[in-house]
This record gives sequence, C-alpha cells and structure tokens, in this order.
Amino acid sequence: MKKTILFLGHKPIGEQCFKYLLKEQEEDLKIATVVTNLDKDNWWKSNKIYTLAKKLNIPIISNKTRATNEIIKAINKYNINTIISAQSPWIIESQILQMVNYFAFNLHNAKLPDYRGHNITSHAILNGNKVYTTTLHWISDKVDCGNIIAERTIDITSTDTAKSIYNKSQKESFKLFKQLLQYFKSDSLPIGTPLSNNLGKFYKKDLLNKHREIKNINEFDVKSRAFYFPPFEPSFLIVNNKKFYILPKEFFNEG
Repeated sequence: MKKTILFLGHKPIGEQCFKYLLKEQEEDLKIATVVTNLDKDNWWKSNKIYTLAKKLNIPIISNKTRATNEIIKAINKYNINTIISAQSPWIIESQILQMVNYFAFNLHNAKLPDYRGHNITSHAILNGNKVYTTTLHWISDKVDCGNIIAERTIDITSTDTAKSIYNKSQKESFKLFKQLLQYFKSDSLPIGTPLSNNLGKFYKKDLLNKHREIKNINEFDVKSRAFYFPPFEPSFLIVNNKKFYILPKEFFNEG
C-alpha cells in the first residue's frame, strides 16, 4: 500500500523523526503535508521541520491553532491516507481520523494507559517510579487510548531529573519511530494490544503548578529533580514571603 503522509511534528523528537522520515522517503512512502510550528518562539528554540519542509516545497500548516479545516483540505487535495503524530500539541479529531480510515499513529512519550496527558517525566519522579516507558500506538477517538504497537523502557535513577529522563526517553521514542517505518515498508504493521479497561490517569498541563512549592525538607530531593527542566520554572521554597529556587546537582554539573 502506498502511504501518503500527513506528518504532525513538534518539539525535539518531532524534528528528529521528520529528518529521518525525509531520508527514508521512497516511491511508496511520501510526505504530502506537515503540521508544525513556524517560528522559534518555544522552549527548544527551533523550527527545523518548517525550514526543511519549506526548502523542499512540502506544504506546511501551522500548528499554532488546531487547523482542522486546513488539514481536511490537505487530506482531500493530496489524497493523504496516513497520519503520523510525533508530539503534536493538538488532539486529532474523529472526522480527520475517519478520512484516513483510522490509519494514524502517535508517539506518546510515556506509559499507556497509566500516564496520559502532559509533563509526564516530572510526574514519574513525583510518583516515585523506577522505570519510564515511551509508547507507539494507533490513534483512536479517545485521547491516548489506541492499541499499543510497541514500547521501550528505561530505568529512572536516583539522580535523574525531568530533563534527563526526557532526553533518554527521546532516544527510545526515535527507535520506535524507526520501527514504525520498517512496519510500513514491510507491510507488516501489527494490530497492536488493546489497553485495559483501566484508562489510567490524564495529567492536565497545569497540574504541575500545584506541586512546585516545597513544603518540607523531605521534598527537597524529589521536587528539585522533578521540576528541573530548563527553561521552565524549577521547584521553590517560600521563606519569609520570599521565593528561593531549589535546583538539583545536575544544574551545577552543567556549569
């Protein structure tokens, strides 16, 4: 089956996957349109997908808004039959999934169904997890609930921070993306494993703000590591109405 792809990419892992997909394109595996950030006004300070796509004259849709109508037009215009999402900031709506007969895939940088939503590397440390899993899955109508195609797991050490877990898991996510393309090329894509009836927990984007303040001495180590992800605000302590930021050892090692 010839695969004409709508690629939704964002953040460093999205950029890495897009570069690899460009390299692996062939007659039966083509990028038709990309949905991505157009500028560098983001925490990773990059718009590599946009610049590469523009250079190669690949149609581009901004992901600043959900852009449903533009995506629908692109699917119709370019006969798109495959969707790949690598850290897209928007939920893909049912009407779009129906247009490609649900032949759509997502890299979710966390364990499903246990960790649905946002900022999972921080929550994994706060929850005392010893391992961290990244997931490749089919996209379904329910957010982060499609059949699991493959997973890769890393250990969480006593010195890991949210940022270091992110960096390590990104490498594993990229391996899953390469595996997806191999499935495409060999026409051997598995149906995947359905999630259990327990849909885990959905972590809202602003949930971390409730935990950022350190309330007692026992929280220093865990919270300093859980909230270390530059350039975002780290954990803090309030003393005499003054805010003091608490940073892990990794911060000082970087200097």
